[in-house]
Amino acid sequence: MIVPARFNGPPGSANGGYACGLFSEALGGGFEITLLLPPPLDTQLDIVGDELRHGDVVVARARRAVHSDEDIPEPVSPAAAEEASKRYAGFEQHAYASCFTCGPARQDGLGIFPGPVEGREGLVAAPWTPETERMIGAAQLAAMKPGVPVSQIFETAMRVTRANGMPHYERNHVGHGIGLEPYDPPTLNAVTETALEPGMVFCVETPYYEHGWGGVQVEDAVEVTATGARLLTRSGQELAIIG
Repeated sequence: MIVPARFNGPPGSANGGYACGLFSEALGGGFEITLLLPPPLDTQLDIVGDELRHGDVVVARARRAVHSDEDIPEPVSPAAAEEASKRYAGFEQHAYASCFTCGPARQDGLGIFPGPVEGREGLVAAPWTPETERMIGAAQLAAMKPGVPVSQIFETAMRVTRANGMPHYERNHVGHGIGLEPYDPPTLNAVTETALEPGMVFCVETPYYEHGWGGVQVEDAVEVTATGARLLTRSGQELAIIG
C-alpha cells in the first residue's frame, strides 16, 4: 500500500483518516484502524495480517469494527451545517493548513471545515458535496489491484459516473496503458479481461463531451503496485481560469 504525497495531513506524513480508510479497504472494508505512528508518504507499506508495516515497524493495526445505531448522533440540517462551518477554528489558526482534508490553504483538498453546531454541545458539522471527477478517480484507483481484470475498472468508472449526476454517461473506454508508447494496451474497456499486474502504468480518464456545450478531459497517471495502485499525478484538479 502506498499513500500518495498529495494526501498529507501534517507535512511529511499521510492524513490519518485517508490512510486508515485505505488500509481498511485493502483488507476488504469494515475495519477499525488504530494508528501507532504517522504513516509515511510515497512509501511502500506492507500489510501483514492485521498490521500495516513500514519495514519492521508497525504503523497501524486493524480490527473488525463494531458499531450500534446509538453511536450515531441525530443528523444536522444542511443550513445548520453551513452556519457551523463559518465557526471553523481552522480559519483563524490551523496547525496543518496544508492538510488534504481540512486545510484552508489547500486548493485541491476536500475542503471539509467543521465548526460547532449551535445548541448541540460537542457536535461539529460542515456541508460537503464530493466533486464528481475526484470521486470517480478515487473509485478507479481503489479498484486497481493485481489480478483484477481491466473490464472491472471500466465497470467501476461507469457505475460511479452514472451515480453522480450523469446517468446518461456513455464511453467506450476509461483509460489505457502507458509504456513504450503513450497509448499502449491494455485498454480499460468492457470486454478486455487482461489482469492487472504490478508495474503496469495506466492513464485513467472519464472525459465528457456534449454537442453545443463543450467538453471536460481530466486524466491521471496510475501505477499498479504489489498491493494496489499508486497515483503518479502531482497536479491539482482545481479549475484554472486564464485571461
